[in-house]
Amino acid sequence: MDKAKIERINYLARKSRERELTTEEKEEQLELRNEYRASFKRGLMSELDRVYVVDDKGKQQKLIKDNENKYNSVKDTIAMEKITESLEMLYGSSGTSFFLSDEFGNIKWKNAACGETIVFPKGINCDILTEQVNIDGKEYSAQGTSFAGGDERFILWRVNTLTDVLMQLGSTNTYADICYLLSQARSDVAKATQNCNEDNALNSIQRNIEVLSELATVIYRKTPPAPAIYFFEKLNKIIERANKEMSSIPIVFRLSTDKPIYEDIPVNISEKLLYVAIFSILKAMVRCSDRNLFVLNVGVSDNSINIGSSFSVSPDTHTGMIADDFEMYSAKLYIGYIGGKMCYNIKDSIGRLEISIPTGDSSTLNSPLYAVPPETCEKLAKVFMRGIADKNK
Repeated sequence: MDKAKIERINYLARKSRERELTTEEKEEQLELRNEYRASFKRGLMSELDRVYVVDDKGKQQKLIKDNENKYNSVKDTIAMEKITESLEMLYGSSGTSFFLSDEFGNIKWKNAACGETIVFPKGINCDILTEQVNIDGKEYSAQGTSFAGGDERFILWRVNTLTDVLMQLGSTNTYADICYLLSQARSDVAKATQNCNEDNALNSIQRNIEVLSELATVIYRKTPPAPAIYFFEKLNKIIERANKEMSSIPIVFRLSTDKPIYEDIPVNISEKLLYVAIFSILKAMVRCSDRNLFVLNVGVSDNSINIGSSFSVSPDTHTGMIADDFEMYSAKLYIGYIGGKMCYNIKDSIGRLEISIPTGDSSTLNSPLYAVPPETCEKLAKVFMRGIADKNK
């Protein structure tokens, strides 16, 4: 494999640690890695085919027997070194956890993203190679690829995150089924609302339906290719509606810009998806904080809009309340889908949220193809903010 392609593999690996790769970059990365594996295998077999071993009596014996495709112990050692060297080059610096085991679950190699202790609590079924794995006490799903290494059988495992699993779902033809289930759920909630006084419970169900609906459009890549909206117009609209829903507490959201915004900036994102993402973020901030004022600091660089907010957190709040919140997870996935980035953490009783959204192309502004009903923002504000407002009264 030529040097330029190897450098490209390393470049994409570095980029994957800085941001989520685009669909095209992921496909290129997979293609290059497959090409490297094939090249490595050819080179290894060619090299080992020319190796001879001298026994105690001085007799030369070919390392690979001509009539059998088996490795002897010497070849096993050489092959193992080559395998781990290759894996280190391919996956050593990857942000995704990869590790190598034998068919009995003994770990032979792992990359830097893996934890210290890796255990298969249910053993390994070599016919399926999708297993539950425990890494440093946490449960994950791992998918394996089996290959022969001499007389042994090795399995290269990739540890799947929730995002990986969801994106695999997106490659199936189940989108229509998901839409049908969501439609039925909306209908059931609407009927229940007419006959039930448990507004908070129904509000929570309705909120989850909206989150799952937008999540499905991302997973199945059903969002329009490049809808453009004016960002500050929509953000101001979101803040106004959120403040109206929270006015009874009162909790106030405020925008602050590093310099006057004389001209609005287009971003390429579905309008409803932006509403759901930002309302999810505002709700999470209120839920975790004991503060009544939340300031969103907004800045504009050459090719992105950056939003940051710091807020004190209540004593019983921990990072998991944000990081493990499904709505926040979905919002992070939405923003990553359009090439943006979102991160959050809690340190010394202060929560910090940072969002970066790439600026876009204005060619599809005001296109009726991407229009949402004018009451969409108002309805979503009630769904996301009313429940949290009632809890904070």
